[in-house]
Amino acid sequence: MSAGPDGRVDSWFLPLPSRPHAKLRLYCFPFAGGGISPYAHWAAGLPGEIEVVGVQLPGRENRLAQPPVTHLDDLVKALCAELPGHQPGLPFAFFGHCAGAMLAYECAQELWRVRTSLPVALFASAAPAPARWDGGRMTYALGGPDPLVAYQRLGAMPSDFGEDPELADLVRAQLGADTALYGRYVPVPRRPLPIPVVTFSAERDALVEADHAHHWQAHSSVAVRSHLHPGDHFSILDSPPPLFGALAAEIAALLAATTTP
Repeated sequence: MSAGPDGRVDSWFLPLPSRPHAKLRLYCFPFAGGGISPYAHWAAGLPGEIEVVGVQLPGRENRLAQPPVTHLDDLVKALCAELPGHQPGLPFAFFGHCAGAMLAYECAQELWRVRTSLPVALFASAAPAPARWDGGRMTYALGGPDPLVAYQRLGAMPSDFGEDPELADLVRAQLGADTALYGRYVPVPRRPLPIPVVTFSAERDALVEADHAHHWQAHSSVAVRSHLHPGDHFSILDSPPPLFGALAAEIAALLAATTTP
């Protein structure tokens, strides 16, 4: 992954790949310590009417040379300043996994605050509701002498990942930056978003309770829908066919609703 569609190596948004005839753009926000690589294969599993766009943050993958953003408010404002100009004209939705769902939620709230176009839905995967977010718990879970080991316990990467010392040190640095970023995140009470929230939970998630979905209702004025999958915290992303089926059905219903006279 190198430059975005505008040719800039600092692009926040990278189509995976571009779909000129798409009917909806799905912006995918990375989990803590990650980039957009986990979403690189998603287009192959989703209908052609959906364009998958990775939200690439500074300090990772093709933006590795750039310093990471250290304050969530700054990150949200920077993203939302760029988003309205990113190939406007299509309906769009947000998908975020774990901490990525917190970032997606805050971006939706910021877009609403500045009175610009809102996503048609927020898809929150393996993520507690903002009011239930516990930055201390995340810091503890990824803390210890080696955060990479904790990450491997959660299923984020294979056990032999650390055999490449340079790559392992890189991920440790990203984890450290994001643990500090989201560990300090304290959501401010806000109005419920006027868009649907759809949650995806894992039965054996060691970080997020499977019954967390109903807490999201406090953050949406539309009925929250939820999907439960087997596996652990990262299984939703690692074994995506069930997720793809649920996402495709949810997005098809959203598109049908937006085109109904």
